[in-house]
Amino acid sequence: MSQETFDNVMSWMKECTTEHLACGSGESYPLPRRVLDVMARDEDVLLYESEGQEAQYMCLSHCWGNSRAITTTTENIKDHKKGIPFEMLPSTFQDAVLFCRKMKIRYLWIDSLCIIQDDEEDWQRESALMAQIYRHSYLTLAATASHSDEEGLFYTSPQAHVFGMLQDGMPYQMHARPAVRHFDDAQFPLFSRAWIFQERMLASRVLHFGRQELWWECMEALNCECGGVKSGERLGSGREKYESKITHQRIISTASLAYLTIRWHNIIEEYSELNLTKSRDKLTALSGIADQMFRIRESRQIRHRRVHHSSERRYLAGLWSDTIVSDLLWFRKDHTTSSFPEKWRAPSWSWAALDGPVKYWDTVGRNSTDPDHISPLERRASGTLVADHHIQVLAGSTRPASGNLFGEIVGANLRLKGQLLPVQLTRGASRYHGNRFEFRYFDWTRNAVPFFADYELGTLELDGTPVLEESNGYLLRLMTDEQAHEYAMVLRKTSQESDMYERIGLFRTNNLYQNSANEYREHFKDAPQTELTLV
Repeated sequence: MSQETFDNVMSWMKECTTEHLACGSGESYPLPRRVLDVMARDEDVLLYESEGQEAQYMCLSHCWGNSRAITTTTENIKDHKKGIPFEMLPSTFQDAVLFCRKMKIRYLWIDSLCIIQDDEEDWQRESALMAQIYRHSYLTLAATASHSDEEGLFYTSPQAHVFGMLQDGMPYQMHARPAVRHFDDAQFPLFSRAWIFQERMLASRVLHFGRQELWWECMEALNCECGGVKSGERLGSGREKYESKITHQRIISTASLAYLTIRWHNIIEEYSELNLTKSRDKLTALSGIADQMFRIRESRQIRHRRVHHSSERRYLAGLWSDTIVSDLLWFRKDHTTSSFPEKWRAPSWSWAALDGPVKYWDTVGRNSTDPDHISPLERRASGTLVADHHIQVLAGSTRPASGNLFGEIVGANLRLKGQLLPVQLTRGASRYHGNRFEFRYFDWTRNAVPFFADYELGTLELDGTPVLEESNGYLLRLMTDEQAHEYAMVLRKTSQESDMYERIGLFRTNNLYQNSANEYREHFKDAPQTELTLV
């Protein structure tokens, strides 16, 4: 790293720590349970048990890659406490250590070395503290351009030098480099990883090491070496994604109470696009942001006045008990890339049960960077929209796998009361939003109605058995929005003898079928109120 580049970083750091109230001044905090001491030896580092000591520290955000060069395990932890030879560290870790030393920061937190990787209890405990670890970090170093720990932080940008002579005999020279494509996914493989999402959102300050330049993001600023970010040059097509840290901070700090629900849905949409190495981490890798949102929601006392729920706010497998109706309005974004994992990790009514991107109806067509633009469902959430919820939430519970209430679970259910309408499910030829599944009202001769299936019903059932071309299902009426659109969950019974159901899709009346909303309401007119359990 050149001195000019380092001076840029120090300038960004000074501005952030002295002028940005949201970012903090970089004061000392209690260290994570284990950190790397990068100054204990001349070259080598050692794993240090902090025992609550307060000091400044940095974090490293990185893609592990396939090499898994070095980790801390129950077998080698004693050796790591004595010292880890510098040459044993992969290139990315070495560069991070050198940068810490240049910044005169003694402690560095790297997940693969500071969490015992083969100790389930240690992993569960430390992963639950991710929000705190990244939030209190003096600076998080992000290996944004690296696919693995072997690639390092620093890259040399190719440059061209052209020399020549003008017609008047005057010599000239020209220096050029490839145009910097800001916010280009292809250049930033780190952003494809699900764990990285909350690391970015929660850290006060992040320094990204790209292939062509370094760039900085904190709670209040976004800067790069060439200045293109601020001037708006060469922004590529994904600007909002890379400004989401500032957007997130602005919303949780100043936005209306109702907007927090929309923000949560935006988070789920972005997070569901990302990749996990271990399927079981789906909820855990978002648990830090969930913890943050829980505390904010508690402080602002969001309440849906017209939805029956217990007074205690609960986090239910990626949804919230007091906004449960709007939280249920997710659907899969792309039927070609969505599937269920081999092993159960979330209930059928949670977006976390699905591998692949999801969307929420209340975010469709809205500008998520503008908190002043309130959608219909937002106004409903704040109690100002004249619309109806049609279900009562009688109870909801999850069984955490550990002490992390926002992490991995081993069971969950929702007890609901609402109007339940039997329908016939069928594989259809509809082209509406790529859907290939429909339902028909019984004793109804008109065309079948398409719905958003959560998975390929014709090829996979939750228990592994195939689904018939036609089978019985149910519509559970959820809500009506201000534009008179109706929403319902599509359900199937888990067994004929019980009142337990699983979600298999979402239905919304739409303008392509002129009478669909009227037909829907007509069929529900005499539908009885039913108590049921969703699993």
